[in-house]
Amino acid sequence: MEPDDELFFLLCDVPSLNAGPQIVQPPQPASAKEFPSTAPCF
Repeated sequence: MEPDDELFFLLCDVPSLNAGPQIVQPPQPASAKEFPSTAPCF
């Protein structure tokens, strides 16, 4: 429930920025490539 959450979701919506892995730990980069709008989000 912090302002970071909003930015986090915004970045998730914009996989083009590829900022997902930066905010969230990239445990499986392969999965993120298959689901860039879900993997980095969760």
